[in-house]
Amino acid sequence: MNVSLREIQKKDKDLLLTWRNDPSIYLLGGQQRKVTLEEHNMWFPKLLEDEKSFNFIITHGQDVGQLRLSFIEKDVYKITLFFIEKYRKMGLGTQTLKAIQDTVLERGQKIIAEILKENSASLYFFTKNDFIVKLKSERLMTLEKTI
Repeated sequence: MNVSLREIQKKDKDLLLTWRNDPSIYLLGGQQRKVTLEEHNMWFPKLLEDEKSFNFIITHGQDVGQLRLSFIEKDVYKITLFFIEKYRKMGLGTQTLKAIQDTVLERGQKIIAEILKENSASLYFFTKNDFIVKLKSERLMTLEKTI
């Protein structure tokens, strides 16, 4: 069974907060802390209204993760991708990247991933999927792929 993508909807608000506050997700993210209900309630409507970005729930028989392609500038998107723990290391991330390359993005567009240096699993995943390290800072590595 392959992954499929469905646009995030209002009904996903609580699900996304639950996922976002899972330590196995937030400890590898940029903020490295739980978000409050108030913060989530301020963020979520903006996510739904953002017409320049792409926001999906990843499904694999059930909802298993989130994919965001946040608009940075013309033809450049920052990727946020995660799966709930049970569905990691199953090849679903690679399937998801293929799905967005085949359906969402166009040739010549770039995807940028910002990864914490200690997140070795994500670094491995993105380099395995042909992302190239473009910048290293004390805390982050920025990788890029042109479609």
